[in-house]
Amino acid sequence: MSTAHNHLNFISFSPQCFGDITSNVVPNKMITFPDPKMRIAHSGHAVIELTEDGTWEGFPRFAESFSKQLGATKINEVDGPDVRFWDIELDGIRLNLGYDDFPNGLSLMAYSDEGDRLLQRIFDGLKQDAETTEAQAAS
Repeated sequence: MSTAHNHLNFISFSPQCFGDITSNVVPNKMITFPDPKMRIAHSGHAVIELTEDGTWEGFPRFAESFSKQLGATKINEVDGPDVRFWDIELDGIRLNLGYDDFPNGLSLMAYSDEGDRLLQRIFDGLKQDAETTEAQAAS
């Protein structure tokens, strides 16, 4: 099991109504995403679209909690009028955690082939966690 996925094994909750994502960020609870999607960005590297929900104002609290959940460290941040980005480092690999107003959403993006492989492991863990949360809700 990858280091990235090991960081994802906490008590789960599913923030399905992220009008303001910060209202659903609960310390010591795992943030799960009902339907994360992975694709290739214009850069040619992998990106995980975590959710279409979230707010510009709520991003810092979400980013802090999600980075901690992954076991990542914040390197720097950039704020614009309609976007917010944090560069984070996980297992020595730099990734970008971001919020964008258009299209609205939160994403995690790789900068390198090594980052692509790490994102695939993170994505696999997020999908597994979403399936587990869905199965628990159904029972």
